[in-house]
Amino acid sequence: MNVSHRQLKIFVALSHSLSFSRCADQLNLAQPTLSKLVREIEESVGVRLFERTTRRVRLTPEGASLLPIASRMIDSYEAGLSQLREVTNGHSLVLSIAAMPSLSALLLPQSILAMQSEFPEAVTSVYDVMAEEALDLLRRRRVNMALTAIMPGLENDQDLETVELMSDDFVLLCSRSRPPKLKERVWSEDVLSELRLITMPRGSSTRLALDVSIPGDSNVRPVFELRNMTTIKKFVQIGLGVAVLPELAALMLADDENDIVHLSGAPKRSIGTVTRRGETPAKPTRRIISAMKTFSDAFMRNRELSI
Repeated sequence: MNVSHRQLKIFVALSHSLSFSRCADQLNLAQPTLSKLVREIEESVGVRLFERTTRRVRLTPEGASLLPIASRMIDSYEAGLSQLREVTNGHSLVLSIAAMPSLSALLLPQSILAMQSEFPEAVTSVYDVMAEEALDLLRRRRVNMALTAIMPGLENDQDLETVELMSDDFVLLCSRSRPPKLKERVWSEDVLSELRLITMPRGSSTRLALDVSIPGDSNVRPVFELRNMTTIKKFVQIGLGVAVLPELAALMLADDENDIVHLSGAPKRSIGTVTRRGETPAKPTRRIISAMKTFSDAFMRNRELSI
């Protein structure tokens, strides 16, 4: 069996679109050419991959079984190409970062400027993603580093290496016009159970860090579990609840209508950089990590003065 990378990409593209005309447009091919290429792919693998009628296209059982394998092969091939580009283009001048939205907004801009002042020819790309996707991009070698929450157990990962930059306290985001009635400003089950809480969904890195601090048999139950920050901001603003968020995320939503309330004894979320273990980061990567450490230290000092 001899299937090329191009043939794999054609097979995956058609599997997703299930339309010869749309797929031909996406691949910039004539439809008869695409049909001929698909027949050649089926001849190479020895099975029919698609069932075609005048009205529809669908995967055969064999095609459905081969689709995840083909997708993995494409990812592996493109990851290898990425490594080759890093070497041939000058590894030290290529930097790609996957970062959580709150960290992209608050730590990355100044850090990128600091790095570019020293390496003006560096090519930098940023993936603005959630924590889980940031680590996935790093594992698949699509990025050089991740800036994300250090979830429990990550520091023991055999493939990844973490460096903590700062800790991020959980805070309450409240409506200024409808402030919550708190018994006291301390983090406790009694205080939290009296509030209509808005949290991130289960499985998110933020929720994992939060759940560690709340016993499983606790009376603390969120009324809404929301992922989108704009949605959380609006829900808080009109008084539908009080959001429990890491401070860096809450800072993105605080304004004239929403305010941040700190609670003593609140749990913390660890924030840091993640790289692949055993690989020496290139100079721009080391410079941007150094800059982020400087800015995160300044943030922590300013935070302590403002509380």
